[in-house]
Amino acid sequence: MKTNGYSLTHDIIINPEVGEYQAYGIKYTSGDEIIHISDISLCKGKLENLIDKLNRLQLMPVHIFDVVEDVLGQ
Repeated sequence: MKTNGYSLTHDIIINPEVGEYQAYGIKYTSGDEIIHISDISLCKGKLENLIDKLNRLQLMPVHIFDVVEDVLGQ
């Protein structure tokens, strides 16, 4: 079953310089359209709050990369 909107993703990242770590990302799904941005943050709560806001405000997916860039800059 597909759900429309933004959701949290959990990724295991393997980096040769720092080893293996858990990171969180955002996935947008609408019909057959899927956008997945991984390894945004190590803080699950921070992304859960952002995802709640994205869904509440119904952010158009064309803007998600700008939002992620802004979040990373904080």
